[in-house]
Amino acid sequence: HCLGSRSSDRSASLPPIAFWRTVVGMHTLSQSPHDTTDLDLWSTARLTASAERSDSRIVFGYGSLIWKVDFPYERRFPCHIHGPFARRLWQKSADHRGTLEFPGRVATLVRQGGAAPEEQRSSSGIWGVAYVIPKGDLEKVLLDRDSMDEVRRMCRYLAPFFSQYDLNGDNSIDFEEFRMILKDVNENLPREAQWQLFKAADADNSGNINFEEFVACLMAFALDPTNEVKESGQHRRCRTLPKKIMDAEAAEPVEGEESDEEAEEEDEAEQPKRVWRPGVDEVADGEQLDVEPGTYDMLHRAEVEWPCLSIDILRDDLGAQRTSYPMTAYVVAGTQAKQASDNRIYVMKWSKLYKTAKDGKESDDDDEESDEDSADDHEALLESKGIPHPGAVNRVRSMPQAPHIVATWADTGSVHMWNVLSMRKALDKPPEKAPPVPTPIYSCDSHKGEGFALDFNPAETGRFISGGDDGKIFLWDPVQGGWNVGADTPFAAHEGSVEDVQWRKLGAGCESTFASCSSDKSWRVWDVREKNRKKSAIHVPDAHSADVNVLSWSPCVGELLVTGSDDGGFKIWDTRHVSAGPMANFLWHRKPITSVDWHPSDETVLAVASEDNSVSLWDMAVEDDRAEGSEAVPGEAHFPAQLLFLHMGQQDPKELRWHPQLPSVCVCTAGSGFNIFKTCNI
Repeated sequence: HCLGSRSSDRSASLPPIAFWRTVVGMHTLSQSPHDTTDLDLWSTARLTASAERSDSRIVFGYGSLIWKVDFPYERRFPCHIHGPFARRLWQKSADHRGTLEFPGRVATLVRQGGAAPEEQRSSSGIWGVAYVIPKGDLEKVLLDRDSMDEVRRMCRYLAPFFSQYDLNGDNSIDFEEFRMILKDVNENLPREAQWQLFKAADADNSGNINFEEFVACLMAFALDPTNEVKESGQHRRCRTLPKKIMDAEAAEPVEGEESDEEAEEEDEAEQPKRVWRPGVDEVADGEQLDVEPGTYDMLHRAEVEWPCLSIDILRDDLGAQRTSYPMTAYVVAGTQAKQASDNRIYVMKWSKLYKTAKDGKESDDDDEESDEDSADDHEALLESKGIPHPGAVNRVRSMPQAPHIVATWADTGSVHMWNVLSMRKALDKPPEKAPPVPTPIYSCDSHKGEGFALDFNPAETGRFISGGDDGKIFLWDPVQGGWNVGADTPFAAHEGSVEDVQWRKLGAGCESTFASCSSDKSWRVWDVREKNRKKSAIHVPDAHSADVNVLSWSPCVGELLVTGSDDGGFKIWDTRHVSAGPMANFLWHRKPITSVDWHPSDETVLAVASEDNSVSLWDMAVEDDRAEGSEAVPGEAHFPAQLLFLHMGQQDPKELRWHPQLPSVCVCTAGSGFNIFKTCNI
């Protein structure tokens, strides 16, 4: 239906609504299963004078397909029609669903009268979505048959599967049958989230999903690039279509396709498939592991002269939660050069980060030649400025409140503070003359030996902590012209080297609470307000069976902490109930854990890097509903249900960070260089 129009004056209210029945056969009133006289169906086109003079039309969608439209529009907004109207599946249609011999039923609007039960009447009108379309584009939109052809095609594919899930044969799917669909596509959602999905698909609030709603629901999954369902303030990942449905679509014959290709595909399909298991299966001579096209929304690689042991994100002013491509990221890293004099702090700008979901797909030679120029235009760009550093850089951190202030742990035993603002600005606008090479604005030589543990306080600007191999942790309080380092009153309770420290990110007391982990197999939580610096607020001895290398506080749930160990395992702890042991314990990686980081906005997702040359992404909210001992594909049981993604290809990964301003984008540094990537399922 089209609802009148909107005035060219945006401040004016909408004119009185007048309905216009389209004349392209989308809804044919003469095929109504009931007498149109009694039900007062819309049978004539009426436009007000003000609507005729307007420069646009408003299309009102009140059926299930309002969730996904493919016609151009200026803007959309939810709205409702005032009056005694009701939405009924009473109108027959052969071009939306069904055939001429057996037309389907589609939604239409009727005036509520004697034909509708009293309890079904609604005096508040019908809710839907309005789409504002320029007047000149309206006819083209209504006559565009591509969307109708797509619906018909999907109906052909989905009809047999609808019957398969309709166990009681009532031409509709109830909630329990809907749950079977989610199980078949491996959507391990809680019952509450499943009910939320079911209600969203049940557009007419009948308590069941008819075939039209079934098609609309699955098409929305397939066509929506985010494929996310919001549940209790967080986002849950959803797949697109059941694999057997996608197989049916892929099996559609293509005119002119050679029969030998079909036979070859059949032969490949008959061959047994299995999941390759890292650390278990070997890559044979002459074989190599390749990236599967489409598993990444974005994947780019970069290298500098020397490998970098540590990396951090430089926050920028380009905007928060940026999702459009190409992306831009600013990064700082420190090198591990063979000669001490060759070490550098690299301030980098990675730009032209385009989507790379199609990278690796084969193409014809002609296509490669024609796309050569465009491929060059879309090549990612790495720009960097190097700052000489005294010794190798063990760890680098940027201050969240002032990203140009950077701290480094040198293998010489010193902790340095740097101001890299001039280098950062030079990446965006090269100066007429080279900027002066920065030197440390402050240094501390009080640690006895080198170390790795550094962190800036996210709640209090300038407050800083450093931990070394001497087992001591220093608190740095900012003062005029530098820092006051508490070298005389260190936090000293660990019996081994301090491997990592991090300030609490969320909750009461985050400006004064930090955690530390050590080679003594323990982790501790400290309160800087405690005068006894040998007394920690929380102490978990023997947290792992080997050195505890890294830890990370959750930025979404302030009490959660994840730790990673030399034993290849990582554990999640609730600091309110440490006596109960870890909430989760995953001993999956086969070599030491080198880095862990919580997702900045998804409270159940985290990333883990390991010396087994892999980076794993996990979702702790996923429940394993697989039957014990069962495998859909041989080798599947090797992977826990909570493992969302396994990123490989980097040699000796050392540190990873989620980008706080690029949602679900991860940056990892390794002996073989840098990777910046976004997977298809987060």
